[in-house]
Amino acid sequence: MKIMMLTGAAIALALFASACGSNGQVAENNAAAENDMNTMMADAGPFADAEMKMNDAMMAAVGSDVGQNWAKKMIAHHQGAVDMSRVVLDQNPSAEVAKMARDAIAKNEEDIASIHKFVKDGAPDQKSRR
Repeated sequence: MKIMMLTGAAIALALFASACGSNGQVAENNAAAENDMNTMMADAGPFADAEMKMNDAMMAAVGSDVGQNWAKKMIAHHQGAVDMSRVVLDQNPSAEVAKMARDAIAKNEEDIASIHKFVKDGAPDQKSRR
């Protein structure tokens, strides 16, 4: 969410800058806005790419009903947890953090598989449970 707000701010700054001044000033202002955006992304830490990918996937996930919509968004959410856990493992964490990251990968991949099965098979017939 922070990345989206920062991205929006950088775009707004670029648009504002381009509305003012000559062509030389516009190019200079656009370069400054791009530099500000790059700085903001660097400040976002090692998870920025995984977070943006997850957010984009969740925003794009649309199902035919509320259940499918939820399922598709949750798949993207759990995949984000897997991706961020892999980032942690690439950062040479402590043994405890590495174990938690590996456990998170296993659990979230299991959850993704369960949700995919739900989407494929559909919800169980609630009337048959009575």
